[in-house]
Amino acid sequence: MRLRWRTGLIAPLLLLCVLPPGGVAETDVPPSPQRARDIGKLTGQNLDLWEQPALGPYAPKSPGDPDLGEQLVVAEFEEYRPFSFLLAQRSLWTDNAALTDDNELSDFYSDTELRLSYMPRLAANTYGEFNASYSFYRYADHSFLDFDSIEASVGAIHVFRSLNDLSVWSRYNYNSLLTGSGHDEFFRDHSIELGLYYPIPLGIGNLAYFGYNSEFSIDSNPDYSSRHEHAFTIGYSYSATDRIELGTYYRFYVHDYHELDRTDLLHTVGLSLTTRITERLDLLLAGSYSLNDSDARGGDYEVGEAGAIIGFSYDF
Repeated sequence: MRLRWRTGLIAPLLLLCVLPPGGVAETDVPPSPQRARDIGKLTGQNLDLWEQPALGPYAPKSPGDPDLGEQLVVAEFEEYRPFSFLLAQRSLWTDNAALTDDNELSDFYSDTELRLSYMPRLAANTYGEFNASYSFYRYADHSFLDFDSIEASVGAIHVFRSLNDLSVWSRYNYNSLLTGSGHDEFFRDHSIELGLYYPIPLGIGNLAYFGYNSEFSIDSNPDYSSRHEHAFTIGYSYSATDRIELGTYYRFYVHDYHELDRTDLLHTVGLSLTTRITERLDLLLAGSYSLNDSDARGGDYEVGEAGAIIGFSYDF
C-alpha cells in the first residue's frame, strides 16, 4: 500500500469539525507563536516526509528505472502527475491544549487544511517543489487558543534511485500565524530547510524509515520567537492489505531559540491505523504522547492526543 501521507493523507468532511463552545470562557491570553508552532508538530501536519509525492517507500516512475532491474512494488505506478490538491480534517482530543506545565486544559480541537502542490520533474529523478496551504485550528471549549496558519514553500527534491530511494531536499519556507477571531497576524517567519528521507524495505508489506531535517530561521517577527529547528524521525509501517496499514514512529526535535538563549527538546511517539476508503479518500486513527524538556522556566510540558483524520487528495 502506498499511503498518501506523501501528498497529504487527509480532508474535511466530518468528525468534530464544529463543536459547541463551553467550559472555560474566552480570555485575554496573548497569542503564543511557540504553542501554535508546536501544535503543528504534534499533529504531524509539518511532517514533510509524508507530504511530498517524490518521497515515501517508492519514488515516482522515471525513464531510467529499467536500468535498475526489477523492483518490489505492491501496485503499478500511474503516470506521474505534478499537481496535488489536499483537503484535510483532523479532529483530536488533547489533555493539554495550551501546552503548559501546570493548569492543563483538556479539549477537543479540529484542524482543517487546504493545500495545493506543484512538483514538476526537472530531470529524471529531480523535482521542483511549490506548496501553498491554509489551516484553521479551532478549539471546542477554549476558543482563545484558536489560530490560523498560512504556509508556502519553494524548493527542489532529488531521489537517489540507486541508493534505495534516498531522497534529499532543500526549500525556502514562509509561515504566518493569525488569531482565530480577528485574523490579526501575531507571527511571521522566513526560513531555509534541508532534509533527507531513507526508506528501508523489510519485505512485502514491511517498511522501516529514517528522516532528518533542519530548518534555519532567517527572519522572524517577533524576534523572540525565532528558532532553528532540527528533527529526527524513525518509524515502521506494516501493510496488512492494500487498504490497511499500521504505523508507529518516534520523533525528536531540537528547538533552538537563539534570541532567547533557550533550547527545547521535544520527544513524540505515535501509533496510527490507516484505512484507504477509496482511491482518493483515507481515514486515519491516531494517538501520540509528547514530552517537551526546556531549559526555560515554565517551558516543560507533557501532552497526549488521540483522534481521527480524514482526507481527500487529488493528483492531476
